[in-house]
Amino acid sequence: GGFKMAIALVGYNLATGVGGPWSLESGRNIQAEDEVVLDKELAKESGLNLGAEVEILGQPFTVVGLSRETSSWIGNYVFVSRATAEALLSLSGSTSFYALRLPSGRALVDAANALEANVEGIRAAAPTTFAASARRSVGSVLDASINALLGIAVIVGIAVMGLTVYTAVMGRMREYGALKAIGSNNRQLTWLVLREALYRAVLGFLLGTGLSFVVAWMLSALLPRWNVLISPASLVGLGAAALGMTLAAVVLPLRRISRLDPDIVFKA
Repeated sequence: GGFKMAIALVGYNLATGVGGPWSLESGRNIQAEDEVVLDKELAKESGLNLGAEVEILGQPFTVVGLSRETSSWIGNYVFVSRATAEALLSLSGSTSFYALRLPSGRALVDAANALEANVEGIRAAAPTTFAASARRSVGSVLDASINALLGIAVIVGIAVMGLTVYTAVMGRMREYGALKAIGSNNRQLTWLVLREALYRAVLGFLLGTGLSFVVAWMLSALLPRWNVLISPASLVGLGAAALGMTLAAVVLPLRRISRLDPDIVFKA
């Protein structure tokens, strides 16, 4: 598109297609050494279409396909043949990894053990292990800052929930005093406060979850590089965190109620 940029160059086996683009938006896979598949967002930003000519490390290529799910805020994937990648990077005979497609019914563990026993200098790993390693590699750069933001978010959540519950309890202190005056004990009042706090927390969690899906959809539509995935496991974890915040938030109001003098209801 007339400017230079960093990309992740992937060279794959044209005969099998293993390691190539897994989802095409338009066009086709590579069939010749001078062809390339670009990410669709990269092509859109660069003003490139199918059939356009691009230059990668000084060598011209023809765009024959546009891929999906190959762009993020940290970079883009560009696909060429393995032989072309070796020549461009001056790494003849070098391979980062091989992706093997096993026969149906073949156990992954048995295949991995056989490979490591018979091929010197390699380590066999299941796709899930390989993906987890890639996530850890990116996480080593980003996790510290993200975890700091999450910690701040938890503190803010406890503070907001605590202020909400505390304000609600203090605003009805005379009512709680009246309940104590007619015979309610601290256990009954504790359950009353907890029930109200949990009610607010559940409504807030459901509303927040719904808004999160809306924001994720808007980001994907407006900023395709920002892929937001909300997994069921994360929702369970956040639900547990919300419950913990709620229990932490009611500690101070419950202490005030436990020391509440029923005579407050008779005071002007």
